[in-house]
Amino acid sequence: MKVLIYDNRKIDPIVIDASTEEAELAAFMALFKYLKDEWQVYSSLEYVVETSDSGSRYQSPLYKKACSGCAESARRLLRSRQSYEYEYWSLHEVINPLEPDQLPLQ
Repeated sequence: MKVLIYDNRKIDPIVIDASTEEAELAAFMALFKYLKDEWQVYSSLEYVVETSDSGSRYQSPLYKKACSGCAESARRLLRSRQSYEYEYWSLHEVINPLEPDQLPLQ
C-alpha cells in the first residue's frame, strides 16, 4: 500500500492513502487544498503577470486548473514545488505484516 506523507516543523505528519491511482490523485488534491487553505502557500500565484519569473508563469496555469478541481494539475504543481518551504511531501510504500511476501526480512 502506498501513502502520501506531509509534514513540516510546525505540525504532526499527515498521512493520506495513495494506494491506487485514483487514491493518489485524491491525496494530491487533498494536500493541495490543505496547503492552499491552511498555509496560503500559493498566494503568489493568484496574480501572475507575463513579466513574472518563468517558474511562476509555469505554475500559475497549474494552480488555476487545480483550483477548478483538476487533480493531475494539483499533482504536477505539488511536484514542481516540493522543495519549497512548507511544501515537502513524500510517497512511501507501507508493508502489510499479514502478507509475508511483502516483508523485506524473511
